Amino acid sequence: MQNTKIGNLEAIALIVIVMVNCVFSNIPQYIISEMTSSSILNATYISIIAIFLAWGIGKILGKFSPFDILDISKWLGGKTLKSIVGILFLAYFIFFTAMFLRNLVSCLRIIYFPFTNEIYIALFFIIASIFISTLKYNAVFRANLFIMPAILISIVLIFFANMRNYIYSSVFPVLGNGAYDTFVKGFTNLFAFQGFALLYFLPSNLKEPSKIKKISIISIIISSLCLILSISSIILLFNAFIDSDELIPLFSSVRYIDFGYFFQRLTSLFVLVLIISFLSYFCIIIKISSNILSKVTEVPNNKIYHYIVIGLIFVISLIPKNYITSTLYTSLIYKYAFFILVLGISILILFAAIIKNRLTKKKISD
Repeated sequence: MQNTKIGNLEAIALIVIVMVNCVFSNIPQYIISEMTSSSILNATYISIIAIFLAWGIGKILGKFSPFDILDISKWLGGKTLKSIVGILFLAYFIFFTAMFLRNLVSCLRIIYFPFTNEIYIALFFIIASIFISTLKYNAVFRANLFIMPAILISIVLIFFANMRNYIYSSVFPVLGNGAYDTFVKGFTNLFAFQGFALLYFLPSNLKEPSKIKKISIISIIISSLCLILSISSIILLFNAFIDSDELIPLFSSVRYIDFGYFFQRLTSLFVLVLIISFLSYFCIIIKISSNILSKVTEVPNNKIYHYIVIGLIFVISLIPKNYITSTLYTSLIYKYAFFILVLGISILILFAAIIKNRLTKKKISD
């Protein structure tokens, strides 16, 4: 089974790519609309909290390595608890991946294919994911090592290439609507770190599960930098963007980059990176969700799980009537789901497992 495991760098790339897809979506726009001029400060604030959370979660998972949240749930509360946690995470991954798919499809149709039915654009991603799902379990994760640098370079390039266009007065007043909004209400913007959800499932997939704390910290640090740079690019470039309904804010940022006549049509290159990034994210979720199904049903993983997950994502992505509805689901419902499941139920399970371990002196493998 060792050849089906992934290395530390592959695991970091996995978390970062999941996070970057949040950055490419409407989440930075949501944070800016809520925090106004204090958006950069708020992004830095929640990033610091996220790094400490990553350290804590990684440390606890390291005590139970190489077992993931489903294994720990089974040890703590039996098959019933494992099934409940597995189904909740499965619904979480599938639903919000479907919303991200709908957001991207709607944006592509509006920008490039105004006369094309959104179903046909969505089918492109579905067909591609079906093909990729035929690859070995760790092949998708290893491919992220080649995709991640291009994505990170894109975000860094957008930030620095637009510096001469920035309106630095956009960060004033520094506290925006006040300290309470920035640091208390703004705490809920922690939901931007979707990578936390996948951290719970990494230990059972790692070649070196004992390194989970190191992987967690590094991946969240890189993710934090991506979030801060993206929000900075948007708010400094678009002084009046805070209350606008612009599609894919970073796409608009690319339009202002000018490298002369030699480099042109950078927007098309950015869209290509965006599509590749989402495909990578899509396939990661398919693999993880299929593995969850396998553990919940206790039936060996097979291709049928991939098709079930892909089908559910496709069908659910068709539910929202328009782009506005899908972004509402993504920004609002996702926030509550994140805090209830990812930072609530999951962390309670980890703490309960630690207490049981100390009281019974029994290891999870017993």
